[in-house]
Amino acid sequence: MNASETSAWTDPVSDSERGATATEYAVLIAFMVLAIIAGVTISGAWLGGYYAGMGQELRDVLR
Repeated sequence: MNASETSAWTDPVSDSERGATATEYAVLIAFMVLAIIAGVTISGAWLGGYYAGMGQELRDVLR
């Protein structure tokens, strides 16, 4: 067994695939960021409506 065969076993990603792997991770991270932004936007709108309704109920009770 020579050095090139040993490095093939220990290095699961060859030099030609490193760029592709980095691109795949970048795309995955971009989708995760979009999902987080969508979740925060939706939950923020829901929470805004929830607290607005709670504030209106408190105003009605205190009158």
